[in-house]
Amino acid sequence: ISAYDIASKLNGSLSEPFNNRGVIYENRGEYDRALSEYNTAVRLNPSFDFAYNNRGNIYLKTGQPDEAIGDYNRALQLNPRYPEAYNNRGLAYQMKEDHSAAIADFSKAIQLNSNFIQAYKGRGDSYQLIGQYSQALRDYNRALEINPQYSEVFVSRGNVYGLTGQYSRALADSLQAVRLLPQAGVAYMNLAQSYELTGRRKEALENYEMALSLLSPDRQQEYEKCRRRSQGDWYSYREWL
Repeated sequence: ISAYDIASKLNGSLSEPFNNRGVIYENRGEYDRALSEYNTAVRLNPSFDFAYNNRGNIYLKTGQPDEAIGDYNRALQLNPRYPEAYNNRGLAYQMKEDHSAAIADFSKAIQLNSNFIQAYKGRGDSYQLIGQYSQALRDYNRALEINPQYSEVFVSRGNVYGLTGQYSRALADSLQAVRLLPQAGVAYMNLAQSYELTGRRKEALENYEMALSLLSPDRQQEYEKCRRRSQGDWYSYREWL
């Protein structure tokens, strides 16, 4: 950060050092400090599309999707061929459960960059959330063609397989997910459900207990299902979650 401090002191009108310093704070999880830097960057240069996108990301990460969308709109007004801004706005719409708008933005990002793996993942997630499972699988498959080690996609695709009764496929994806994401409670949850629904209760119990140790209680249904399984209740929550 010190180099950016020097640059901003030498020429206070330079917006780039403030943006770059904001990125460093953002990567550290210091969102208030990052927001302050991005605010300065756009004040010094109201045409700085990257800084608007970056500030939008802070709003998104802090649960303010409307403010995020405002900044992504501004970034796209300045640069209509900015795939990252379309993808990020798609995530903001997804947070608002406006999946039609989200899918449109993810599709635009993919149109601009046909290998934009995060946009395939995002669009697949929106398709999954509105029950369009074949479209979701198509996008997850494409994401894994681009990057066969994309861990989060194994979680998402495994979930679709579970929701559609393809439990052996769900099991295969869930095994990959826990290998790549050994601290992800949802991956163990999917693995446990896969084992349970393929008749392997012992392995299911082990993974429900692992999921219980990693899941946040905020994920109420998943957490409660794991808790009940750990207590020997195999009759409630029999559907895939």
